[in-house]
Amino acid sequence: MAALPLELAPADLIWAEGSAYLMGVANALKAWRPLLSGPDACIVLSELVWLTDTPPMEAQAFWQQAYPAMQTLTGLLETVQAAGYRCLSHTLLPTAAWHNYLDPVEANLARHRGELGESAAYQDLSRELAMHRQYLGSYGYVICCLQAV
Repeated sequence: MAALPLELAPADLIWAEGSAYLMGVANALKAWRPLLSGPDACIVLSELVWLTDTPPMEAQAFWQQAYPAMQTLTGLLETVQAAGYRCLSHTLLPTAAWHNYLDPVEANLARHRGELGESAAYQDLSRELAMHRQYLGSYGYVICCLQAV
């Protein structure tokens, strides 16, 4: 995503679900702007954000390690504006979508505990699952539709 080929331009839509964080939202918006076809072109991105100004300490410690650039929704919208975009709409990923992800992960962890329970991957997924189950709601994914101004 950091080096999309210019041959893709002009693009009416760049769909960046879960990928802007790799390079940072501001950097991503700057890098992708030359690919947009014109004033009506859009970028749709999803971003993990804090939904509170005072997140629980355990959740904050977890995400500080996993995604230190995570910001509040207000902070994200300010970053978008500072990068020269306007947010046409934004919506929070619904709880049902999280369950569509979390429930199968939980079932697979339970099924493979005997063979994988000591592995780092198993431990990491277990910790992430516990974090989501306890603190989801203090953070979440927001999906934004953006246009360059």
